[in-house]
Amino acid sequence: MNIALIAHDKKKELMVEFCIAYSGILKKHTLCATGTTGSTGSTGTTGATGAQGIQGIQGITGPTGSTGATGATGATGAQGIQGIQGPAGSVTNLAVSEVLDSPRTAAGGSSVAAGLGNPAYQVTSTATCAAGQLAVGGGFILAPNPDDNAATVLYSHRGSGQSWTVAIDNSYGLGPQQVQAAVECLNIN
Repeated sequence: MNIALIAHDKKKELMVEFCIAYSGILKKHTLCATGTTGSTGSTGTTGATGAQGIQGIQGITGPTGSTGATGATGATGAQGIQGIQGPAGSVTNLAVSEVLDSPRTAAGGSSVAAGLGNPAYQVTSTATCAAGQLAVGGGFILAPNPDDNAATVLYSHRGSGQSWTVAIDNSYGLGPQQVQAAVECLNIN
């Protein structure tokens, strides 16, 4: 490539410095000058290498790459040794027994006018396990009444950890009705 070098007379020295600085690039091309610039002098000797420049600032971190595929599952380890045998447990008496409350009698209302919920015709019976026993179930017994079967069971449930409670209402009964709570007790000692 042909390159023409042109500079104002007051800038001739600057042009020479430019040519020396870029001599490595310019020597590969054909150079020409105008007017009083004249021909380029011979290349001088290479100067000493300058001191190393300061280190530049660190660039920004690039984006994180995608996660690679999951590796294969490793082999199963060897089975550990068997532990020592624990002490023998104690044997507990798990006998179940039944406890009945004394029969309780609800008077009969003998008419619809008495109405369900009248306390005068209600009775509650509770059967309780002995100390060292736990209530695990329960129920009740209604004594048969030959006159009618009008008693209503209000509830039947475990009353506490050791009892079972039942309540009846005999407001519509023509005569008295007996109820007796029963509880199933488990020995826990």
